[in-house]
Amino acid sequence: MTAALGFSQTANMDFEEGNFNNWILEIGQRTSPTNVDWQAPGTGAELNQQIRIMNPGVPPLDEYGLLCDPDIEIPTAFPGGAFSARIGNNPGGRRAARISRSFTVTPNESFLLYSYAIILEEPGHSIEEQPKFVVNIKDSN
Repeated sequence: MTAALGFSQTANMDFEEGNFNNWILEIGQRTSPTNVDWQAPGTGAELNQQIRIMNPGVPPLDEYGLLCDPDIEIPTAFPGGAFSARIGNNPGGRRAARISRSFTVTPNESFLLYSYAIILEEPGHSIEEQPKFVVNIKDSN
C-alpha cells in the first residue's frame, strides 16, 4: 500500500516559471536602523543586483561578487527545483530588497510549501543595524 500527498500551489509561487510573474519586487534605502524608504530611486540594473532568479547553472560567485565561502558548496536553486529567488547583494550601503505577493486560499489551493536558505553577513554593526531576513504570512483578518 502506498500513499501520496497531492496538492496544488498558486502559479509561480516557487519561481519554477523561471521569472517573477505574480510577484512584486521592491528595492529601497535604509534611512535609519528601523526604517526603509521603499520609494528610494533605484535603477533596473540595481533591481537585478538585489533580486534575481537563480538556477543551478548560475555559480554562487557571480558578477555581483556574491560568494559566502569558496570552500562551501551552496546550491543556487532549491534541491529538486529548477529556479530560486535570491534577495540581497554584497556591496552593502544601506540597501534593502523585498519580494511579495498575495494569493487566495481555496479548497483546491490550501497548502503552502515554503523552503528557504538564509546567508547573512556579520558586518560588525549594532544589533538594530545588522542584516536581517523577515517573513510575514498574513491572513485577510
